[in-house]
Amino acid sequence: MKIELSGYDFRHIVLACSKAASKNDVREALRCIELRADGKECVATALDGFIMQQVKCECKGKGVALIPADIKTEKADTVIITAKESLRVAYYDEMKKLILAIEMPKAECEFIDWNKAVPMEERPESVIHCDARYLRKIVAATTHTRDQIVSISIPENKVSPIRFATGDSQGIVLPMRISDPLYERKAANWFKDVKDA
Repeated sequence: MKIELSGYDFRHIVLACSKAASKNDVREALRCIELRADGKECVATALDGFIMQQVKCECKGKGVALIPADIKTEKADTVIITAKESLRVAYYDEMKKLILAIEMPKAECEFIDWNKAVPMEERPESVIHCDARYLRKIVAATTHTRDQIVSISIPENKVSPIRFATGDSQGIVLPMRISDPLYERKAANWFKDVKDA
């Protein structure tokens, strides 16, 4: 098993997926990020029973690895993950010089079959696009209210505002028009693509 990723992609995976990994010790698998590589694309998945985060990126090599969600990341050009008796995460600069290598025992657990836990079979969906920067601002604002439950109102008209509301506040995000039909298809088929990765 050998997976080679760009340092930027690996750092992005850890930063994004660590937010969805469990922080308690109930199940070891939920504290990990699964990397599943097919030679061209790597799908990283983390879930804690309430949320799931997945990131796709280009890669070289094939295999499946479970890495701790709290693994230390380094600024590097390339990251190579290998597993034999132990798991090794090695960071290299652009001259292929080793910056840091982290060795750890391989996880003894199986990762959660997220496709069974969160079935994403064909179903009617309403897809609407918005700028992630504005969406993050609105969602972050809801954490400062007294109510932990957020309602999300997605309009049938794709150019109408998306409304986020709690018991004592609300926020509006304006949608974006996406004119690229290929982007539309990719976004709609994301889960279908990674199911068998």
